[in-house]
Amino acid sequence: MDLKGGQARTIHLSKSLMDRLWQYCHAYRPMLLQRNEGGNPTALFLTVHGKPYTYTGIGKLCDQLSNRVAFPFNCHMLRHTYATHTLHALRASMNTGNALLYIRERLGHRSIVTTEKYLHYLDQIEDHVLNRYQEEIDGLFVEQVVA
Repeated sequence: MDLKGGQARTIHLSKSLMDRLWQYCHAYRPMLLQRNEGGNPTALFLTVHGKPYTYTGIGKLCDQLSNRVAFPFNCHMLRHTYATHTLHALRASMNTGNALLYIRERLGHRSIVTTEKYLHYLDQIEDHVLNRYQEEIDGLFVEQVVA
C-alpha cells in the first residue's frame, strides 16, 4: 500500500471493529470476490462488484455524500476528525504534550508543530460549546425575569 511519505503507520482498532472486520473478511468479502470475474484482488475493501476501492473511488463516495448532505466534505476531513476527537479524548486522561505526541505518531507528522494545529481546533470547539452553554443560561435568566 502506498503511504504518505512512504512512512509506516500504526493503527489502533477497538475490539468491536476488529470483530466486524473479521466478519467482513470471512463472510462478506468472499461473496464480493465471486462477483469479480477478473481475478482475486489483494485489497481488503472491495466494491459491490468485487473490485478494489481506489482513492479516486473513495473520493467519489465522499463527493456523493457531500452532495447528499449539502455540506462540503472530502476524505482528508476524516483524518482531521480522527485527530481532533482523539486529542480531545486523550487530554482528559493524559497531559496535552503526551496526547500531541501520540497523535503526531498516528498521523505521521515529522514535526510536533504540524500536530499542534489540532489544539486550535479544540479551542474553537470548546469556545463554541461554552458560548452555546452561556446562551442557554442567558435564555433561562431572561425567561425568569419576564415571568
